[in-house]
Amino acid sequence: TSLMTITIPKSITSISNGTFSGCSGIQTLTLPDTLTSIGDSAFYDCTGLKTIVIPDSVQSIGNSAFQNCTSLSVLTLGASLETIGGQAFRNCDKLTTVNVPDKVTTIGEYAFYRSAGLAMVTVGNGVETIGQYAFAECPSLTTISIGSGIKKIDAYAFYKCGLLSSVTINGDLNTLGESAFEECTALVSINIPTVTVLGKRAFYGCTLLSQITLGKLTDLGAYAFSNCSALEEIVLPETLTKIGNYAFEKCTALKAIVIPGSVISIGDRGFANCSALESLILNKGIETMGNYAFEKCTALKAIVIPGSVSSIGERAFINCSALASVILNEGLETLGAYAFEGTTALTQITLPDSLINVGDVMFLNSGLVSVDIGTSATVISKNMFEGCTALQTVTGGEGIMVISEGAFMRCTSLTSIELHPELIGVFDNAFKDCSSLTDVYYTGSEDDWAFVSILGGNDYLTGATIHYNYTTEQAA
Repeated sequence: TSLMTITIPKSITSISNGTFSGCSGIQTLTLPDTLTSIGDSAFYDCTGLKTIVIPDSVQSIGNSAFQNCTSLSVLTLGASLETIGGQAFRNCDKLTTVNVPDKVTTIGEYAFYRSAGLAMVTVGNGVETIGQYAFAECPSLTTISIGSGIKKIDAYAFYKCGLLSSVTINGDLNTLGESAFEECTALVSINIPTVTVLGKRAFYGCTLLSQITLGKLTDLGAYAFSNCSALEEIVLPETLTKIGNYAFEKCTALKAIVIPGSVISIGDRGFANCSALESLILNKGIETMGNYAFEKCTALKAIVIPGSVSSIGERAFINCSALASVILNEGLETLGAYAFEGTTALTQITLPDSLINVGDVMFLNSGLVSVDIGTSATVISKNMFEGCTALQTVTGGEGIMVISEGAFMRCTSLTSIELHPELIGVFDNAFKDCSSLTDVYYTGSEDDWAFVSILGGNDYLTGATIHYNYTTEQAA
């Protein structure tokens, strides 16, 4: 550790693993132009080393070669360098600028991890991969320019670089890994038009990100833009097939989104808590929408569900309090529980005849005034319309065999309902507290009605006037 100056003779072509590890007194290092490789941990913990000039002859720098060189402030990398090993310059706190030469193809994982003073990085045109955590948690990093050879930025590469505001990507980047720019809270814009795979949490928590360009994206990972609270708009490309779980959750400035026809699925909570979202256009092609997909999108006023959608998950539009118009097209087969709970502005809905699986508590406490439940459904599910205090009229339901427990509980404005001879059972409390119910328009005979099993808590139903053999002509 007492060594202060080291000059490696020209006869040396390689520095072996750990050769000067822990020599904290070294301040000056001269490397010969015959040197081709620097081994793993060769200068590990040389905390006094201030300047390094890597000669043009060096082709590889090993893992942890200069890790914890906390005084290193000047680094020059030679033109022939091809490989920068994992953790090679980890925790080099005084280092401010790095220029990666063009012959380097890979920057190893954790290569510059937690180099606290690193502010500017230029990545050469030969680099194809930036490894995991390569520049993660570099709190002073503001600017990075990436050359034309880049193909992949691996997971967590720039994780928590809180001052990173300028990112230039010149190449045809294909893959952006998990959490690659997570919590880069100063990042305002980025262009990634050639990226096809965007890993989960890629831009999670980039709270200033307001502009992003996509072009060839096929797979949008979970949480990819979650908590990007400044993002007002984004154009999703026609190549996109999947929007992952939580992909845009809490993008509270997002005002409009068009889902292209190439998208097959929207994951759970895909757009949950996007409180400024006013316009949602779903193009034909989408097949499934996950649980809580648009939960608490409180500015959303209207949606048209295209006929390609076969399944809408549980609570998909729960507490979308401004949602006043919902069109469900034929093709929808499954509507999850609580899907429209709390949609207090919704006054009318028609359920398509294709709908066969209807979850419980579907419209709890919604603003519905009238409902057409279609012809093919066989069950009105548990508590399906509970608390719809404005509901006055229910039509359709020619195939309904069972009205489940609590189905119309607390529908205090319901004055009439149309029922049909397919009905065989009304379960407990299905019409509890339906204090305005006075008329049942029954398309079957009085004998048919006698076979309907009506369980307890349905006094308002049994006390209503039953209009037997009712026809649509009578209604007209």
